[in-house]
Amino acid sequence: MKQLPEIWGSHGGERLLLNGTSETADVPERLSHDLQSVSDWLLEKGWGRLLEKKPLSLAVHWRGLSEKDIAGIRMALEARPPDLVNGAVLILHEFDGGMEFRSSGISKGQAVGRILGEMPSGTASAYLGDPSSICRGNNGTDAAENDL
Repeated sequence: MKQLPEIWGSHGGERLLLNGTSETADVPERLSHDLQSVSDWLLEKGWGRLLEKKPLSLAVHWRGLSEKDIAGIRMALEARPPDLVNGAVLILHEFDGGMEFRSSGISKGQAVGRILGEMPSGTASAYLGDPSSICRGNNGTDAAENDL
């Protein structure tokens, strides 16, 4: 590949531009606090080996575990202490192979909306990813597969 493509990460919170510069979403103090609280809770539960710390989220991976273990972890994550996560800052999202606590203010839909907004009108585009992870676009509407 002669030129690397633009790369987005952290559900749209990180961007590596073609010229090599990068952009990262601001991490509000409340988000940092909540991510640390969740991390501490997961470590207390003994799930440190399942934990992936990301710049704007925490993922719990359960690939390779028994169905019984997965069900127990899923139930514990869904029933976590109510004061641990404020839905206004972090949301819990299930993905193929685990669950992720991520910022409620950043989504792939916003990244897709930004990319499309920077492209000339009528440019062909395709989203190659899980459409359920798009969430909400930057205009506040639900992004649908047909919109892309």
